Amino acid sequence: MILAGRVVCGVTRYGRMWRGQPAWDADLSAAHGETAWFARELLPQLQRAMTSVEVAVGWRVGALRHAVRCARRDVDGLLVSPDQAAQPRVLALIAGQLAEVLEQGPNTS
Repeated sequence: MILAGRVVCGVTRYGRMWRGQPAWDADLSAAHGETAWFARELLPQLQRAMTSVEVAVGWRVGALRHAVRCARRDVDGLLVSPDQAAQPRVLALIAGQLAEVLEQGPNTS
């Protein structure tokens, strides 16, 4: 799942670079936001967890949020892509990645 998620997240980054737009500023901003959420929200919540099940559920929430952020970023990139013919294929890839994350279910063990 992690590797597949990175592939999907890379679609937008590649698209921005392919069009000649600087991707680093957007990537830095996104990484900063993710790091801030991770450090200020997720980890403190996990620290307050009383059981390993609560930690696992919190971690799962983080994974789901990450998957949605990647999907949003990829769809945003797709909307400005000059390659409209690729849209159905890329949307199917994004949907497949989200389905894979959801299929893992709320497993807390």
